[in-house]
Amino acid sequence: MVIRKPYAFLIKNFRWIHFLIFLLLTYVSIKSFDIYNFFNEYASKHFYINTIDLAAEYISFLIFLAVILAILLSSIIYYILSIKKKDRKTYIFLCIYYIVLFIYFMYFLTVFQGLQYTALDNESVRILRDVSLIMLIPQLGFLFIILGRALGFNVRQFDFKKDLEELEIDASDYEETEITLGKNNYKISRFIRKVLRYTKYFVLENKFLVTISSSVVILIISLLVLVNLRVYSVNYEENQAILANALWYNAEQTYVTNTDINGKIITKGKYYLLVRIKVSNNTSRKLTLSRNTFRLEVNGEKLIPKFSLADKFMDIGETFSPTEISPGIEKYYVIVFEIDKKDIKKEYIFNIRNYDNETFGNIETEYKDIIVKPLSLDGENDTGKYAPPIDIKFEGTVLGKTSMHISSYELAPIFKEKYKYCDSKGECYDSTYIVKPETTSKGSLSILKIKSTIIVDGDLYMKKHMKNPSDLYKYYATLKYRYQGVVKTVDLGVIETNFESEKYSYLEVPSELEEANKIEIILSIRNIKYTIVLK
Repeated sequence: MVIRKPYAFLIKNFRWIHFLIFLLLTYVSIKSFDIYNFFNEYASKHFYINTIDLAAEYISFLIFLAVILAILLSSIIYYILSIKKKDRKTYIFLCIYYIVLFIYFMYFLTVFQGLQYTALDNESVRILRDVSLIMLIPQLGFLFIILGRALGFNVRQFDFKKDLEELEIDASDYEETEITLGKNNYKISRFIRKVLRYTKYFVLENKFLVTISSSVVILIISLLVLVNLRVYSVNYEENQAILANALWYNAEQTYVTNTDINGKIITKGKYYLLVRIKVSNNTSRKLTLSRNTFRLEVNGEKLIPKFSLADKFMDIGETFSPTEISPGIEKYYVIVFEIDKKDIKKEYIFNIRNYDNETFGNIETEYKDIIVKPLSLDGENDTGKYAPPIDIKFEGTVLGKTSMHISSYELAPIFKEKYKYCDSKGECYDSTYIVKPETTSKGSLSILKIKSTIIVDGDLYMKKHMKNPSDLYKYYATLKYRYQGVVKTVDLGVIETNFESEKYSYLEVPSELEEANKIEIILSIRNIKYTIVLK
């Protein structure tokens, strides 16, 4: 195989090589100025609006690639000039400086990642601003030097024939070297000694080139390790604020269940993982949450959310479906994933999409991963029995700080409630509000009247569905009683009335309840049980 020595080619294309280096250094300088400008504004305003992923915005793989290429090209030029005994100090300084700059970008990558979650004090910001300015100034000097040499070696335009003659291009620069490839019978040990000897000679004769090449390899390995540790291998925890695709997320709590709000099994053999999450839009524009925003990793697959189960998990929160988040708005959603019973485990990886369109050079991952550890809402945790009058606090359940006071109860076939009715003229009359069973298909029914009040936790999404005690009975209560020695359990039918609904609840019950010797109302707040003993 014949290989032509590249010396003459590289020397004659000196101008174009310098122009390429100039483009690389220009890109790096622009990004360096952006970094300086960020910290300069931060130092002067003492705050910044965190609406983007700072690390992805200011540091990308393209920066590191441009620096590495600039170092490699400069080291090649240095090597050529050293062979021709030409001045090469500029390229030594350029290589050394951009190796330092590479390390500078690696450090600032970690700084920007930290800034997403923790603000810096004023002194630290000023130090970072000054460092970024110090690192920017030499780049401008190198830009002018490299640009001048790129223009100066345009031989046809500027007739730099003398410069080319001084490069002493001779016949040896066009020599052809023949290399024989194939099998040989040399001993392995002799071959190894020969390789080691030539390697030693090469290293001793080309210390600078070897040093630069080794430095580049070490920098690349360091960058890969850093990115792997700080970007690709990062797993976030629940209740940790995360910035992804310009939105802030916080996965506050995760549940797993196979029942709905009424305690009924939704689908046999299926369970539902519920991730309650807070989403904040701190930008000045509307942002979209799509069906691709969230994923759940199960057995190597990425599951998409279910959107059709909103009425099953009202007490957990508003079920997520594709929507837009307006500027300055903070919303809470429950992301619902359907899984098989066999896939239930202690923890899962919940994915939040980090960017919609893959950007060349983006240093960030497509998804950010959160380790979620679901709390089971199944089974039964009996809190004991309560007899009116009694105050019940539902802390520790999905109802949060909701509380209830039950005063008394009455049982009758019909209730005639007396009240004052006032017309538009201000004249008032005694009137009667009649409450009787509304359902005719359940046989003989009576009315169970319960005097109670409720204070609903103001932070609950469920608050708009639970305006009075009757709503709590409708979603969570069942009736258990003993009649003629037989224990029975039935659902309660709530009668909607306009008569002091914030104080009285009217429930349809079997008429035989009037002769029962034991009456209990069972409140099942998901997996937590409260037994109200009426009789």
